[in-house]
Amino acid sequence: IYLRRGIIAYLDNDINKAHEMLTIAERFFPFLESEIENMSLDPLGHRNPTSFTQFYLALIQKNYGDMKAAWAHIEKSYKVYGRKEQSELLTTATRAEIFSYLDDMDSARAAIQEVLKRAGNLRQKGGLEKHGAIYALRAHLLLGNTYYVQSEWDQALECYQKAFDP
Repeated sequence: IYLRRGIIAYLDNDINKAHEMLTIAERFFPFLESEIENMSLDPLGHRNPTSFTQFYLALIQKNYGDMKAAWAHIEKSYKVYGRKEQSELLTTATRAEIFSYLDDMDSARAAIQEVLKRAGNLRQKGGLEKHGAIYALRAHLLLGNTYYVQSEWDQALECYQKAFDP
């Protein structure tokens, strides 16, 4: 119930309540490195509650400026769910964004390439849904930003064009 209440509070923009509820949920759905393989087994293809808890905690930290805490949470979410679920683009795109905010452009670009590869694979199989296509466009935009901040104008422009003219 704390996970759901935390997500609802987040969506209602009650960040203090969201953080409070998700921190409690984290006690019920702890991230245990030794249990990653078991946590990621989900025959229905839904996120494990541990991954969801960590993902929303990462969003809170990312949106309110604590990038190191955001990174710690998104890595946990990614390890539980995002790493193995090839149709999952949001965690990987958010991970790329956090890397870019940490000024780790190599890791950001690697995560972006992962998003683009997954989106391409889904597109080839006819399984890229509308929200997935949006994450792919977002990945091009993020990739452009990584080049822009490093004054690599031609590469940035190429990525921005892909983001706005798919």
